[in-house]
Amino acid sequence: MDRKHYWNEEYVRYWQARTSENQAKVIPEDCVPADCLLIEHYLNDLELKPGDKILEVGVGFGRLVPLLLKLGGAVHGVDISPQMVAEARKKWGAVVTDLQEAEAEQLPYADNFFDHVICWAVFDSCFQG
Repeated sequence: MDRKHYWNEEYVRYWQARTSENQAKVIPEDCVPADCLLIEHYLNDLELKPGDKILEVGVGFGRLVPLLLKLGGAVHGVDISPQMVAEARKKWGAVVTDLQEAEAEQLPYADNFFDHVICWAVFDSCFQG
């Protein structure tokens, strides 16, 4: 099975189950991991400014989007999985600047386009081959 197929077909169900089972609901009506407060701590350390362009590589179904929006940036997201991008668009398409299907190794943006790039819990899906 190629990695794109895996992340599209299997991972949506896996991640939603993992992040909803016995997890604290830090953000109401969202599927948020228990480590959301830790993530928020690290995001605050980035000293994001309102209007900063932020790219989340591995946006998934948008679990970090509410935290990024709260910091005032213009949020963009990419994911290898078209199914994950579709889920993120359903939930966040009206407030996220841009959501695209793309591999982390081949981003569809010009160099230096973003002020910050967030890549949380994604490295296991990236490789060069």
